[in-house]
Amino acid sequence: MDLGWVTLKGLVNPELLKTVEEVFCFTTMTPVQAACIPAMLNYKDVAAEAVTGSGKTLAFLVPLLQILLRRDAKWKKSEVGAVIIAPTRELAQQISEVLEHFLRSLPSLSCALYIGGTSVQDDLDKFNESGTNIIIATPGRLEDLLLHREASNLPAALKYLEVLILDEADCLLSLGFEKALNSILQMLPKQRRTGLFSATQTTEILKLIRAGLRNPVSVVVRDRQTAASLGEFLLDY
Repeated sequence: MDLGWVTLKGLVNPELLKTVEEVFCFTTMTPVQAACIPAMLNYKDVAAEAVTGSGKTLAFLVPLLQILLRRDAKWKKSEVGAVIIAPTRELAQQISEVLEHFLRSLPSLSCALYIGGTSVQDDLDKFNESGTNIIIATPGRLEDLLLHREASNLPAALKYLEVLILDEADCLLSLGFEKALNSILQMLPKQRRTGLFSATQTTEILKLIRAGLRNPVSVVVRDRQTAASLGEFLLDY
């Protein structure tokens, strides 16, 4: 199986591939990338069990950006097309830093980071003034923002949501964010692509998959070298 990034030419915007090759200096996809990117681009939800260091950040950022870029109409600042939820500020910041490398060549898209450290009102004011197309957030702060419906344009902006990513879902649950995640899922549009990435698969993770994903493709990468196994859940989620 050819895992070269070049195999995505014609499927992925050239600027995305250029950033992967010239900024990150990658020529070959990892197994999780080779499995997840085509699946998400084919309108599938993805539940990926992948160890740290398997390349999962690009496995969801590349298809997320491609999905947003293939919309015919230009994204307005008042339209949120993607939300990425991470368990910690540090991970959210790392994802944001990787994403910014891509956005330098994609001026039509913007990103905002909501991870605490400022007041909820400050974040609401920032969004109401500037808007954004991609939100990276910790679950507690995102839930707070969504619950302030009267003071924010965010609920209206999320009507355009196309992609939701739950990164390190096992950590999201172990840190006690199950209630916040379920609350967030209830407030987001059901017609979207969802990617869930976790280092382990537990009963709690399966419950979250049932709550947030629809007939997801299952990707399992046991270590960095093992080829990904690709299957599809046929359960009625």
